[in-house]
Amino acid sequence: MQVKEKRPAKTWTEAYPIGNGKMGAMVYGGKKEEFLSLNHDCLWSGPPDRKENLDAFENLKKIRSAIKEQSWKQVDGLAKQMLGPYTQSYLPFGELHLNFPLIKEGREENYKRLLDLETAMVQVEAGPYRRTIFASAPDNLIVIRLESNTGTELRFSASLRTKLKTIKWTNQSRAGIAGWCPEHVDPNYYETKEPIRYKAYEESEAIRFAGAIQLIETDGQSSQSNQTLTVEKATYATIGIHLATSFVSYKNHRGTNPIEDIERSCHRIASLSFNELYKRHLSDYQELYQRMTLTLKKTKSYDQTSTSERLKNKRKSDVGRSELLFQMGRYLLIASSREGSQPANLQGIWNPHIQAPWSSNYTLNINAQMNYWHAETAGLPECHRPLLHFIKELAQEGKQIATSHYGCRGWTAHHNSDIWRQAAPAGGFGDGDPVWALWPMSGPWLARHLWEQVAFSMDLNDLEKHAYPVLREVVLFCLDWLIEDDEGIRITRPSTSPEHRFITEGGVLAAVSESATMDLAVIEDVCTIFLKASEWLQLEDELMIEVYEVLTKLKKPLIDSDGTLLEWTTNYRGEDDKHRHLSHLYSVYPGDGWTQSNQPMYYRAAKQALLKRGETGTGWSLAWKLCLWARFLDGDHTNHFVQKALNLVTEESEQYEGGGVYPNLFSAHPPFQIDGNFGFTAGVIECLIQSHEGFLRILPAVPTDWKEGRVTGVRCRGGFIVDLHWENGEVDNCTVSSSVKTLCTLVFPNTVRRVGMERQIEAAELYSFEAEAAATYSFRRDRS
Repeated sequence: MQVKEKRPAKTWTEAYPIGNGKMGAMVYGGKKEEFLSLNHDCLWSGPPDRKENLDAFENLKKIRSAIKEQSWKQVDGLAKQMLGPYTQSYLPFGELHLNFPLIKEGREENYKRLLDLETAMVQVEAGPYRRTIFASAPDNLIVIRLESNTGTELRFSASLRTKLKTIKWTNQSRAGIAGWCPEHVDPNYYETKEPIRYKAYEESEAIRFAGAIQLIETDGQSSQSNQTLTVEKATYATIGIHLATSFVSYKNHRGTNPIEDIERSCHRIASLSFNELYKRHLSDYQELYQRMTLTLKKTKSYDQTSTSERLKNKRKSDVGRSELLFQMGRYLLIASSREGSQPANLQGIWNPHIQAPWSSNYTLNINAQMNYWHAETAGLPECHRPLLHFIKELAQEGKQIATSHYGCRGWTAHHNSDIWRQAAPAGGFGDGDPVWALWPMSGPWLARHLWEQVAFSMDLNDLEKHAYPVLREVVLFCLDWLIEDDEGIRITRPSTSPEHRFITEGGVLAAVSESATMDLAVIEDVCTIFLKASEWLQLEDELMIEVYEVLTKLKKPLIDSDGTLLEWTTNYRGEDDKHRHLSHLYSVYPGDGWTQSNQPMYYRAAKQALLKRGETGTGWSLAWKLCLWARFLDGDHTNHFVQKALNLVTEESEQYEGGGVYPNLFSAHPPFQIDGNFGFTAGVIECLIQSHEGFLRILPAVPTDWKEGRVTGVRCRGGFIVDLHWENGEVDNCTVSSSVKTLCTLVFPNTVRRVGMERQIEAAELYSFEAEAAATYSFRRDRS
């Protein structure tokens, strides 16, 4: 399965991404000059700004009073006074330049450039030369193999460059660079006189970095000059790119010497050949990638067609494009989030800008969470762990903010965070807008990820040791954050619906009110999860009694007279009825509180709200709509949003509400945000198999264009793995494997027969049986 083009990349969104979790590169595939844009997951500005807003708690009392009095202009002004510092920024490491002086510019004859998702490699063929490039996780190395296909002399030079400040590279035996990061980088939307601020190297507390080029093997001659490696009179050469930083943890960011780290890495690699490096890389990568397949019935072959041409043609019969974009989401998660790495940020691990869009940070009101919606279902639980580790560390930082800002127990976090685990409401101490900044609800949402990992693995030891303590602390915050209104109902005040304003009866455009539907949804969700976790662990936690009581008194979301779920618990209308955020629908997806069986009234009201939101949106918003329509069991709508995701976008044709993908299959927000890729993959799985209702729902919302297909390796809650083949929307074969002894319940869209049994399963009938650990059960269509 390949992404491919017939010419070199002209823009960053045409280049192909590779990564091993810690190191990332964008490969352009130039003919005379190859260019790699390089990143390292731990290269951020900082150290963090730990200044606290000492007036936040006093302002909280004032803002609650102003909301009660509906003094909306005063409310937003007070809300600004509760903000803390902006987060730090994710930075580009630099660039690798490879120059080939014997190649003449001209027509791109015999040129091929491809990203092979099966092997996680970029290959470039330009005239008589071939390049193979991959990022190895086992060896923490970017490997570049350069070959002459015809015996023509291979000659090239290689050098590293960076936009960051550097110190002198003293090791003349190796081409490299070293330097340090800015002390602070302002967001690109925050206008200041000095947005990028450095201290002198000797005085700076910022992260240090180093990079080097290592010649691993060649049959030619090599030389070193001015930090440039030159190879000539060769037919092949293998070089390795090493990147390192001083960062160890958010509390120890000057713990190592990156130059010394690189030297140790070079010595370790020196005895390995390209074949050995490739085999180690391939074994490591495919152990993850090959766990899951998706195959849709094709009407013709597109082997000779470039990816951009396929996207331009918009043939609905070319269902292979959906396969490709689906597996691209799995590939990108493996490439940007591995055990021991930082979690994938807004751009995964790929960013060329010092002032990246939205600082390329962790945006916690949807985007960071969406990055991991498919981690469990798509067979990549190990790739989920960087986020889970991040959540536990964020919880530690969030305890101080819960106390100082809000006078609450437990922990909280807000709209933005960074490598330093900032938990305070980002906003430059009043520059930011409360509509996104004043939102202390990311903790409950993030805590769901800890629970989801356990729901899929059924590992109660992990629940007890890791998930439960963090869940309990965030529940404590929620209980203290809630206040009683005049009728004794528990509400949140202040409250925002992420990034969406409302219009009051007096025509005032406002951001902050009380008990937005999103607040109520995530609080109810995390409290319910906490109770389930306590029951699973057979605990008698005294907090359970308080949680039960709060759930009975928690304010309920409102439904409009026409049956539409309201975004606020007032009858105010939103500023934008097509707004990209769908926060009030959280309880349908990614939550599981509202289904057609357990909350039919709210389920129907949420569906009506989604219909009113329309069919436009940014890349990640369209992916969220795909997931939601899958939960609403609607194959017509899921088909529509699958097609919208496949629209070709170039940097010249970006439309803010257009969505689609760039030529390299990066999701167009625009600009690029990786959450759209990950959300698409999650949505496809939701179309085929769902497990959030306590049973396995088979083919709940298969897109109508997908007449026949096969999916294998879908992980489901309860410890199950499902393989499935369907024709014309009906199950042909289904295999369920169980990892633990448990009750297994399925619902099929058609009549099937359990293999070895005579009993038929009627359409939409729940079928239950006792599954044994490490056992497999098969079902097939009843053709009698």
